[in-house]
Amino acid sequence: MSVIESPSIYDHPGSDGTFAIVQLDPVASVAAMKDARASEAAAKIPRSKYLVIMETIGYSGIELSPGVPKLELTFLQVGRGLPPDAWAATAVSPAPTQREDRPALAASVPLPWPDCYVYSFGCIIAIVSRLHKPSADVVSLTEDDLDRACRYTISDQMRRGRERRALPAPEQTDSVVAQSTALGNDAEAQSEVAASQDADLCDSDWDSESESSWPPPPILPTTPQPPAAYQPEQMNLNVEMWLDLSTAHELSPPHQIIEELAQLRSIEDEWACRKAEEIVTKRPQTTAWLEHISTGEEPPDDASIRAISDDGLGDDWEVTVEDSVDDRAERARAERRARREERQAILDDMQASEQSVCDDNGSISLITKIQTSRNLGETTFFPVVSTYVILGR
Repeated sequence: MSVIESPSIYDHPGSDGTFAIVQLDPVASVAAMKDARASEAAAKIPRSKYLVIMETIGYSGIELSPGVPKLELTFLQVGRGLPPDAWAATAVSPAPTQREDRPALAASVPLPWPDCYVYSFGCIIAIVSRLHKPSADVVSLTEDDLDRACRYTISDQMRRGRERRALPAPEQTDSVVAQSTALGNDAEAQSEVAASQDADLCDSDWDSESESSWPPPPILPTTPQPPAAYQPEQMNLNVEMWLDLSTAHELSPPHQIIEELAQLRSIEDEWACRKAEEIVTKRPQTTAWLEHISTGEEPPDDASIRAISDDGLGDDWEVTVEDSVDDRAERARAERRARREERQAILDDMQASEQSVCDDNGSISLITKIQTSRNLGETTFFPVVSTYVILGR
């Protein structure tokens, strides 16, 4: 039996509806974080095996290399025996059906376990980190039976949602109600303040020049960069998968994976907290600023604490009071007012020149028209002044 490490989407085994065994791969799940402590913690998570049905291709788009997505699949979980909510399951022959309106699903070959049910509340979306190819024909459902299993699953999930919405809302204490009221009042006050602040930003205030100056253009690299694979720095659920079904695999109940996922999430949360703390405390400008503030001294000069990197940019972006949203908005409004005053002065001069050109009978009139041209390719805006002379009658 051959093994494919880090299979791509082109290594997709079998068709949708194929039965498989999956086992959580915690170390591969945290590999994208590139953190030794996270990998060490993930290696301690116990691994359990689960019986699943391949439903369809996943959709995260994480790549092995540019343009080559990893093999990501959506699985329906299959358990031995009925779940606690027996109505939310579908029997797989030869298991007896528990609902007259749901005939049992028929596998192409009887499963090694006689009491299997598709759990409506068990669904896994995971990347396959290691694929064990089958030594014989795979076991699968027909397309019609897979469609039925998916319909039953969706129907049960919708029923559970309706039941939860029908439950009475928990009683709120007086303190909770008072807090909610206070939050509502604060929200209304903030809305009024925001409306008053935005009053100066009406449609008449926006012109072609202001649109071109905000947001500022991004800083682009000076040399072309080769395309990079989409590999976000985050926890991504990975599983090892077998297609040979055998009683040698010790299956765990579907709900057990919830505990394993919770451990992975706690590792990711701890890693995220450490990353945030590192960003705040280990950058040179932030560290120097905090040291001076803690001693009551004046903040140091930016140039004395900014280390210049090879690309000419500082290791830490300068953040000043003037960078606040309110200050930037006020500066933008002041710039727009100044531009309007300049344009008005130009128009006044042009109107004065019109009077010198026109005669007393108005036989010649000079009309100045401001047009706006737009270059869609570069998303830049600029005013063009065109002058038309119309002969009067």
